[in-house]
Amino acid sequence: MNIHTKKTLPITAAIVIAFGSSSVLAEGPIDGKIYGKINLSVINIDDGTDKAWEIANASSRLGFKGNTEIKENLNVIYKLEYGIYPDDTAKDNTPFTQRNAYVGLKGVAGKIILGRHDTPFKTSQGKIDMFNNLKNGDLKNILSGEVRAKNAIMYTSPSFEGASITALLQPGEKAGTDKEDGIADGKSVSLNYKRDAMYFAVAMDDAIKDKDAVRATALYKGKGFGAGALWQQSEPSDGSKDAEDAFVISGYYKMDTFKFKAQYATSDETRKGNTQIAFGVDYELSKMTKTFAYYSAIEDDAKKETNVFGLGIEHNF
Repeated sequence: MNIHTKKTLPITAAIVIAFGSSSVLAEGPIDGKIYGKINLSVINIDDGTDKAWEIANASSRLGFKGNTEIKENLNVIYKLEYGIYPDDTAKDNTPFTQRNAYVGLKGVAGKIILGRHDTPFKTSQGKIDMFNNLKNGDLKNILSGEVRAKNAIMYTSPSFEGASITALLQPGEKAGTDKEDGIADGKSVSLNYKRDAMYFAVAMDDAIKDKDAVRATALYKGKGFGAGALWQQSEPSDGSKDAEDAFVISGYYKMDTFKFKAQYATSDETRKGNTQIAFGVDYELSKMTKTFAYYSAIEDDAKKETNVFGLGIEHNF
């Protein structure tokens, strides 16, 4: 049996440990790996009325993924990724929540997967979010469209001179409800282009979580400096409200093992806030581990401001 894992622990043994039964041992070759991330920080939250200290979990996770050749130029790909809560438990008092989970095929014509996955609209932002997953820092506090779609059929084309297309269809699954149903009740599409340090993307959502939206992103990611801008417009799929705009700019500067970051976002979408300003610095301890500090302020439509300051550590494995 050929076993390839990121760590020396075989993936079969990890599954046995997770489920507590030797009956789940797999037969045949396994070409996969265990991976994960733990990100915890000590944060202070001040919403103008109350102040509080918390240990905050920033989307820590544990996953299994593989890419196994089943015949020439054809691979089966899979991922089972779960959110973990080192500081507490999920809202429903469980130790895990489902993140991206899928199975599919990859070949010369591209790849297709079935399962649960971030929409092409969401992933089209690239790495513009300098404070991804952090409390009061993540752009999901300002923007709509940050959706992990369930019941998804997603295709990604091969790259042609740096350009590729990703398209997702979401069946309605309304059997027995006397409502119209189709294989593409929800749709998300992105056109992406990457060449050297430059990245550009345009994306569209159609009836994803009852919203229609368009987004354009431009990024430059250099070794010592990077910057990006994102524009977005969205409206309810039923046309009940006018289109709303959002705009983001962000950047970083690297100096030795330090990475200084800044971000500004504004939106008239009726979500948790309409303006965000964030600053932070990462200190790289190794390729897998960093410590960080950040400050984020979000002002909502009622001019109420929430400020968060945090100190944390992230380890990838």
